[in-house]
Amino acid sequence: MKFRKKPVVIEAEQFTEWETEDDGHQYVTLHGKKFPVYRDVLDENRAVIFISTMEGDMAAPLGYWVIKGVQGELYGCQPDIFNQTYEKVND
Repeated sequence: MKFRKKPVVIEAEQFTEWETEDDGHQYVTLHGKKFPVYRDVLDENRAVIFISTMEGDMAAPLGYWVIKGVQGELYGCQPDIFNQTYEKVND
């Protein structure tokens, strides 16, 4: 049997930069939620956030898309997979 994925419009934001608080902690806000940013001590350009999903915590490195699912859940997606799967919708 074969199946086709139902067309669903999703919300997505890409993790491309972060902010630094006065106390030095770094974070990014995606979909209205604040995520701490963890940076590699050997390579400060490498950064990752962790998203709590139904399957457990998921690492989303810099450049990943954070998608809001049909039930409001958040999860990360690699940029190449995102580009193959989704296209921009004009409002």
